[in-house]
Amino acid sequence: IVSAQDTAVELGSPARASVNCLLWSKDQDLVQDDHFFLIGPDLPESFGQELDYAQLILAALHPGPELNLFRMESLQFLPGIIPGVMARMIPGRLWLRVSKDALSHGINFSLLAKAIRRAAQAQAPELVAMESIFITAGKEAVERFSGLASEAKILSGRHRKISLGLSGGYECLELNCDHCEEKQVCDTIREVRVIRRKSR
Repeated sequence: IVSAQDTAVELGSPARASVNCLLWSKDQDLVQDDHFFLIGPDLPESFGQELDYAQLILAALHPGPELNLFRMESLQFLPGIIPGVMARMIPGRLWLRVSKDALSHGINFSLLAKAIRRAAQAQAPELVAMESIFITAGKEAVERFSGLASEAKILSGRHRKISLGLSGGYECLELNCDHCEEKQVCDTIREVRVIRRKSR
């Protein structure tokens, strides 16, 4: 547990934008193994700050009878992976606290990516390659990925209201869009789909 007094950097807190998802494929060529990308300031540059945060984990998997996607998805919540880094999962967001001690010992996003990769390999022998993307460049940069994260949750069957129908379209349990807290998610997904159609 990292208390507020011991926190050096806070990422994706309830007062900030937060996006996270695991995206997987059978195609190893889509994933650069053991690479990470950072858009925005790294942890050592962010002491004392509370930042908007997106964490996207890309995985190439060799599907087999033992493949457990829910176990793979749980790795993005960093369960005890690095001392001094605490993850709190609130519906729809990943909230990280990095302790002053962890920061003084050199924690950064490169080490975080390597730790997630090692933990994934230990728990999932089906993992062929893993790549991490971290975004701390502000609310607008983080929220650009909210539609992608929502679609990933729908396709994995983990969205609370929206699911993939037999026809291949999205189906929603809510009957009144005007009073639904997921309206922004649906609007974002529609925008993403329009952009994709135009780019084809």
